[in-house]
Amino acid sequence: EKELNQIKAPQYSAFPPGYELPPNIAIITLQELENQHTLLRLAHLYEVGEDDKFSVPATVDFQDLFQGRKIEEVVELNLSGAQKLSEIKPLVWQVEGEESVIHKSSKRIETKNGQYIVELAPMEIRTFELEFDG
Repeated sequence: EKELNQIKAPQYSAFPPGYELPPNIAIITLQELENQHTLLRLAHLYEVGEDDKFSVPATVDFQDLFQGRKIEEVVELNLSGAQKLSEIKPLVWQVEGEESVIHKSSKRIETKNGQYIVELAPMEIRTFELEFDG
């Protein structure tokens, strides 16, 4: 009979061996949804000016993160993950004596050769829904 401290628990990682996120990025949420969809929320851990080396934008390549799975589509969602970012209408504040300005987000998901690459600025949190090939 084996002692409890000698029993090895099975280990599993959703990510390929040796893969590391940039040191200034953390996975906040990784949730498997229905129909080959996954919710992924990433956060940049540093604020502007906090650290010379890590307070800079960082990129994550989803195909590197999910090696061995074919990504069909990546859609950015709002922070709660309830609505597509592309469907959200920006608030317009009317300030007396000033022109109203609508600021459009320049955030996008760069795609090239099957790669899905996103950039996170310092202190930014972004939420994505990934669809994988069945």
